Amino acid sequence: PPVENAIGQPYRDAGADELLLAESDHNHFSGNSGGNSGGGISGRDSRIRLYSYNRVQDYPLVVLVGLDEAAGFATYSSHQQVTTAAGLAVLLLLLVVAMVMIRQHRSLTASETALSLTLENISQGIVMIDANGMLPVWNHRAADLLGVPHDIRTQGTSYRDILRWQIAQGEFGTPDQIPADILNALRTGVPRQAPGVAVRTRPNGTVVEIRSTVLPNGGSVRTFTDISELKRNERALALARDAAEDASRARAEFLAVMSHEIRTPMNGIIGVAGLLLDMKLADTEARYVRIVLDSGQHLLQLINDILDFSRLDAGRLDLEAAPFELGRAVSESLDILTHQARTKGLTLATEIAADVPATLIGDSHRLRQILLNLVGNGIKFTSAGSVRVRVSLLRDETDATGPAARIAFSVIDTGIGIAPQAISRLFQEFTQVDSSISRRFGGSGLGLAISRRLVEQMGGGITVESEEGVGSTFRFDVRMQLPAILPATNPPPSALAPAIIETPRTGLNILVAEDNPTNRLVVTRMLERDGHKVTAVENGALAVEAVSETRFDLVVMDVMMPEMDGITATIAIRRLPDARARIPIIALTANLLPEDRERCLQSGMDFFETKPISAARLRAVIEAAHRPPSPQLTAVEPIAPARLAPESLAALIAQIGADATHSMVRHFIDDSRTISDTIATMVEANRTALIAHQADLLQRAAGNVGLQQLAAAAAALRIAAETQDLQAMPNQAREVQRLLRAGADALREWRPDSNPLDKTALPSE
Repeated sequence: PPVENAIGQPYRDAGADELLLAESDHNHFSGNSGGNSGGGISGRDSRIRLYSYNRVQDYPLVVLVGLDEAAGFATYSSHQQVTTAAGLAVLLLLLVVAMVMIRQHRSLTASETALSLTLENISQGIVMIDANGMLPVWNHRAADLLGVPHDIRTQGTSYRDILRWQIAQGEFGTPDQIPADILNALRTGVPRQAPGVAVRTRPNGTVVEIRSTVLPNGGSVRTFTDISELKRNERALALARDAAEDASRARAEFLAVMSHEIRTPMNGIIGVAGLLLDMKLADTEARYVRIVLDSGQHLLQLINDILDFSRLDAGRLDLEAAPFELGRAVSESLDILTHQARTKGLTLATEIAADVPATLIGDSHRLRQILLNLVGNGIKFTSAGSVRVRVSLLRDETDATGPAARIAFSVIDTGIGIAPQAISRLFQEFTQVDSSISRRFGGSGLGLAISRRLVEQMGGGITVESEEGVGSTFRFDVRMQLPAILPATNPPPSALAPAIIETPRTGLNILVAEDNPTNRLVVTRMLERDGHKVTAVENGALAVEAVSETRFDLVVMDVMMPEMDGITATIAIRRLPDARARIPIIALTANLLPEDRERCLQSGMDFFETKPISAARLRAVIEAAHRPPSPQLTAVEPIAPARLAPESLAALIAQIGADATHSMVRHFIDDSRTISDTIATMVEANRTALIAHQADLLQRAAGNVGLQQLAAAAAALRIAAETQDLQAMPNQAREVQRLLRAGADALREWRPDSNPLDKTALPSE
């Protein structure tokens, strides 16, 4: 609204700090029409203001507007503060980021430096090959192992460049020797990217192992390791192993030769002494001959101990796994020492617990050897009292090989005992308790060491308890497999079927091939005493000639002979065109290692006997060689229940009781199928020794339960196995299996008068 006297007076409103109308000719305003702006100090309140004026067109007026500078710049100042703060924050953030980046750069640089130093200082060469065949990473060690000069290691080096240099240097041999994969990599510039390990021997002799790892991007990393020293060590170890094996073979050969050379004269000494004892000698002469014979047997035992220990020490003694009767093995061991015990007035006794299995699978020969060593020691060191052997069942065991039993043995004597300080070295080789005992009782000190090793090889352990002046107790246990064979308990001897008694065969025409005159004389006299006609020759060539010209019933062949040895002679005899090629040949040798036996049998010899030979052993092997061929039992009528001999079972009941007989029959029926399968398996594998032993056990068991026809068939199978009649064995085995099934059926129908068997309780096939 209009205001009077407004000119020159301030006018205020909400938008201006100061508004003033002034005349245009006022001395404060000059210039042309239009507007202008500026700043100055207000004369009214001396405050700094920003002024803007504008002349009013067509009027002599000027409009002057003044604004307090602080108020005018308030928003700007506010924005400026915010902007400044934001800028400072951004600057601070940039500084932090820069510091982090600098730190990361330093860390990365340090890592790269460390990695570079690591790559350059490790013993392995490392090469990275990308998918294009370039080498972004490789260290000096790789260049050294590859034989590449360091000046080739530039940033742009490729795999092809390295190959070209290596080929030019003849690294891969002549051009026609370069491998195909190298030529292909040279052509493509990229190696075959496949994981794996390769070994290459460089022309300078360095052996390099190359391991390749494929990367996800198509490249690969290869590491190169110098294994030259490792290969040299391997070669050295191989040479050392070969030398050790050669030494072991040399030792074995030496032992074999020494055994042969010692046993050969021992055969003469023992054989002649035995022949002299059979003559009518005066008491004094007979005593002298007995001394010679005993001394020879003692020397022979020492030789056997040394040989056994050497084989055990070399790990070359293998245990047999064949069925045997435990009671018989123990009694046979003690029978050998009975005379020695009686001479000293000692009691020698055996106690076998009732729960000990009668039949086991294992090496009965080595078990007898352990018992002989321990019982023999007991007799040796006992002057009065007794030596007892106790056998008990520790526990039954079962594993992957089948059921087994751990059998415990105790050898108890009332001898001089052992000092506590001596027990620790008792089982050491070549060690006696003390020198005085050694001088008094003698011995090699190997018996207990051999026994310990044999027991350990049988899966057991051996210990000793002793008190000086009271006696000693040696305890050991062995692990034996349990066969599916009857009988399950030890039957009384009267319940067994009568043994087949063979009449000694006489009147055979026998050829003896032996180069040693003494041994030739001993064997000849032994055979002549049994009524045989003997022709003796000195070597294998003469033996082949004699068999070709004369019809002999049997050949006793030494193995080591001049001009032609026994094995070569046997092979020549087996190649003869007529029936003479099938003449039985008995190997009689001083070589007793298993490989010697195998060589003899593979050459065509029928039997293997070791020196020194006794007249009884020689007689037994001749009987085995000349048993008549077993009849082919393929057309025998099937057995009927009436063929069962109930009187045998009745006699068995009277001897061992109805319950024991009942149990034996049950065991027979239970095991009949297993026995049949076992015989079939053994026949298929031609295991003649095991077949003979198993058939012998079956013969006895069948006779016990009244199956006489089955017992006869088992005896025929045993004879076929002992004579190694491989043609007759399958037929005999089938007949045994048929009669075994029929016998089990007959036993199921059996009804004893007392304690009758419940047919429903008996197992069926």
